[in-house]
Amino acid sequence: MHYLKEAPIKPKRLIPSIEHLLEKKSRFAVEALYAKMKLFRNWTDGAGTSGLYVRDTELAWMRGEDCIDNI
Repeated sequence: MHYLKEAPIKPKRLIPSIEHLLEKKSRFAVEALYAKMKLFRNWTDGAGTSGLYVRDTELAWMRGEDCIDNI
């Protein structure tokens, strides 16, 4: 988080958006952060392997499930 705070180029209000997600842990907060990041730069879709990885590992806690690494 320290490096993100110091990054000269980042989406506006990125840190507050991340902090909001960490506090609220809601689908709305995830989607708002995703939208902010998607509009920031011309990224690839992310629906491929990396999107599946994020769903299965990084977002498992939001569904109350174990991370795929724990299975």
